[in-house]
Amino acid sequence: MKMYSTLIILCLFALSHAGAAVTDGFDNGVVADSDTLTGFWSLSTNINATAQEDASTLTLTAAEASSQRATLLSASDGVMNFWADPVSLAVNEFSFSHTSGVTDSDTIFHFGFSDHGVATSMRNMKDVFAVSLRRSGSLIVGWKTTVSVNPEDGNDVLDTTIADPLLVDSIELQLDGTGSQLAWSVVIGRGGVYETYSNTLSVADTATLKTEWDAAGRYRVALEGQSGGSVGAGESVQVDIGAIVISPVVAASGPGTDITDGFDNGVVENSDTLSGFWGLSTNVNATAEEVASTLTLTAAEASSQRATLLSASDGVMNLWADPVSLAVNEFSFSHTPGVTDSDTIFHFGFTDHGVATSMRNMKDAFAVSLRRSGSLIVGWKTSVSVNPEDGNDVLDTTIADPLLVDSIELQLDGTGSQLAWSVVIGRGGVYETYSNTLSVADTATLKTEWDAAGRYRVALEGQSGGSVGAGESVQIDIGEVIISMIVSDSQTTRGTPHSWLDTYYSGLVSDADYENADLTDSDGDGLLAWEEYLAGTNPADETSVFAVSSTVPDGNSLIVTWYSVAGKKYSILTNLDLVSPAWGVAESNIVGQAGETSYTTTVNNASAFYRIGLE
Repeated sequence: MKMYSTLIILCLFALSHAGAAVTDGFDNGVVADSDTLTGFWSLSTNINATAQEDASTLTLTAAEASSQRATLLSASDGVMNFWADPVSLAVNEFSFSHTSGVTDSDTIFHFGFSDHGVATSMRNMKDVFAVSLRRSGSLIVGWKTTVSVNPEDGNDVLDTTIADPLLVDSIELQLDGTGSQLAWSVVIGRGGVYETYSNTLSVADTATLKTEWDAAGRYRVALEGQSGGSVGAGESVQVDIGAIVISPVVAASGPGTDITDGFDNGVVENSDTLSGFWGLSTNVNATAEEVASTLTLTAAEASSQRATLLSASDGVMNLWADPVSLAVNEFSFSHTPGVTDSDTIFHFGFTDHGVATSMRNMKDAFAVSLRRSGSLIVGWKTSVSVNPEDGNDVLDTTIADPLLVDSIELQLDGTGSQLAWSVVIGRGGVYETYSNTLSVADTATLKTEWDAAGRYRVALEGQSGGSVGAGESVQIDIGEVIISMIVSDSQTTRGTPHSWLDTYYSGLVSDADYENADLTDSDGDGLLAWEEYLAGTNPADETSVFAVSSTVPDGNSLIVTWYSVAGKKYSILTNLDLVSPAWGVAESNIVGQAGETSYTTTVNNASAFYRIGLE
């Protein structure tokens, strides 16, 4: 794709439209300013707020200044176990005032906490439960499962996408009757069709408000507890909402081989009975040290006992930033007669993408299995519904956007004890096996063109030469195995990487968002974003532009100067008129300098047109 800068430049540009998406949490102030928020979970100096969290109860006392944005960071980072127990919100002594001309909706106090019982930093949460306290005394409760949703949506309620595996059968509401002049309503719906439930409960009663929530779609969910008194300009109101309990009833998983809590870490046929993966069995003696991208494991496993490893930093390793290095030493165990090799397997894993998320709830994961026969198995799992054992002691995984894996590389350092290895890669029942094709301390690309979605089986097995019989044990020193995935960046139809657009444009989520941003001239310099990318210029700086800056005649020569980028290569093209499409190349392979580049070219005609091309 070529770009040119001519002495005659037609400037066509599209101004970017400020969207309503909030990407870093909930809008905690004036709706119109939602796009300017840089963070949600920091407490404003204009707010006097304290919070206490006890079990599933969050108590808030706050005083808010006029039209000030405010957020709450609780003692434990705003985390509450939503799904294990119903959510109980006790809101007392919430008061503030506003000045003339400031409406009720202009002064809103929000707070929220994560659901699913995941103790994840609120700043990075995707699935959240949020509550808003408006200055008129309303209490708004809603769910948000897409970070690109504007939680205000112009109606002070939350729009949310309910999607698998979040299968909510029903929603229940309970009031304790301690509210002061409390009236309430609940709005639930999707696709523009909403149902309102208002004052249908007696105090201290419970009712199911909505059922059959197990279909994916966009929902608007709000609970509003309105005080009886109104608040005028310059006035204030004291609201005691009391306690409101709202609990979703989550559909239970049915029987099957799916594992929703991580990897199977024991006997395959008992995988459905596992209650947790990342707790260490009392029958296992295991220690772990994690340094940079190296995980070292020393463990001894009792016969047919499930065992897991929780590293010093919660098993988190940055898979994508650097190659994964696994050093496995002194792994030993024994079994009793009648217990087969496949019955005693030691697994460990860690999250990928550099996301420091609790391992118990990971979705994208890298897993390693150490079998008692001495095999080392490495694989990826990107769907929680996949059975990682699959009857073959390997992992089946679905490679899907945005996980575009170009290739997989393997490197051995040669320190293994009697080490033989093989790699199995494939999909659709067609698998390729690579076995002992690398010399020690060598690196090779095993598989390419992984950027098509489909089911893959990926396994690396390092097999010790010695076998282990009933009642025997073996000491295995596998040494170091490095396996790295080369990830290709998603890009627009014009070839602009999404990561480059993310650097200059916020709130981009869907492919359409990136395509629209690619056609934006946000700095008004006449170049669209995709042209700025090719030119190496800054789309947010009008002074950073690919354009001719000056031309100076010098006898039979012409000195052409243009704004350039160091390292880019340019051409000078010439034509006798602007009608003919046949532009000739006067000079080529000109290496650009930082700032500006000048080049002297010979003029062979009485008049000519020139333009600069980007090679």
